[in-house]
Amino acid sequence: MCRSALRNGASVAGLLLTTNSLIGEEQTPWGGSPALMTEFGPLDEGLHQPSPGMGPSVG
Repeated sequence: MCRSALRNGASVAGLLLTTNSLIGEEQTPWGGSPALMTEFGPLDEGLHQPSPGMGPSVG
């Protein structure tokens, strides 16, 4: 009984550590993602970025 409780506790702790992690992207000189960079320039050039507070309303 004690062994399964310890295993379950360790499993839950590992899950919480995984779900509370943050994935960040490296910033480029133009402020976009390096994944959007091509030999011709950034793919996100000219795309409008949303202003803070202008997201969809929830409620």
